[in-house]
Amino acid sequence: MSLINVFLSPSQALIGVDTEAVNHRTGEFMVANKMIHLAHLNVVMAGRGTQGFLLVLFTMASQIQVEDFDSLANVMPLTIEGAYNAIGAHKAGDPDLHFSDEQEIVLAGWSALHGRMRAVCYRRNSPAHEIEIIEIEDPGYMMPWSDKWGEPPEGDGRRGMFDLALAQTKNAKRESPGVAMGGRLLIAELMRGGMSFTSIDGLTVEENEHDGVLTFSVAELQALSAGNVGADLADKMRRAGGVQRAEAI
Repeated sequence: MSLINVFLSPSQALIGVDTEAVNHRTGEFMVANKMIHLAHLNVVMAGRGTQGFLLVLFTMASQIQVEDFDSLANVMPLTIEGAYNAIGAHKAGDPDLHFSDEQEIVLAGWSALHGRMRAVCYRRNSPAHEIEIIEIEDPGYMMPWSDKWGEPPEGDGRRGMFDLALAQTKNAKRESPGVAMGGRLLIAELMRGGMSFTSIDGLTVEENEHDGVLTFSVAELQALSAGNVGADLADKMRRAGGVQRAEAI
């Protein structure tokens, strides 16, 4: 799982992604690039799904003869289709190749047609599904976010982008311990005349230390009920600090 957040205004687009991923051949966590700058168009491309898909898509998009964001946005559905086909062909010869059918791509840049910054999300659940195209409107876009997580931080500006990403990481890891999300927050600040990157540490979240909500396995709850608090369980409760509530997982 990855996060992509966009804060959009007529003159600026902030695109934020995390860096944590899993090497599916070894099962180990790794640092991954989930956002790429197409410098010749001053366009940022960010992805959720499989890192290899983003890299293949970037290679294909770099070879398309277009001169602006709007032209690239128009041909992205066909380009995404081509990336699916290319990876599918490669996967046929490598059964161990990991590739998630569900992919999500966000494209952001200056739109000469609209006279402002523009961002578009392309989402596909599987090769059998149509590509969903979402025109991102002000003030932006966030993924993932669940209604049961409550109201999200506003996500405007670098500080707001970090607060939002941290909330997403904490909630995702609380719901699915071991999920790959977090590490560092990378923010691309995109304007008509150029782009800059900011890297912010602090998205690494330890398991069971999420917004004052302490999660226990059923076995741990049974041990607590019996008064059998071992060293590991005691340390877990100590590190959680001011726990507001406990939940079973």
